[in-house]
Amino acid sequence: MTRSRLKILILTLLVVLMTIPILSSCGKKGNPQPPQGKESDFPRQYPSY
Repeated sequence: MTRSRLKILILTLLVVLMTIPILSSCGKKGNPQPPQGKESDFPRQYPSY
């Protein structure tokens, strides 16, 4: 491999490794809890036809 190609490969690898933790934690929160003072309606029995 040439030096410039190796530089590009290392830079790409670093960018990918730096973005993986950001993308893997995106949207994760704790278990859903009903608001304070409200009861949960679930699991709800749905009609079966």
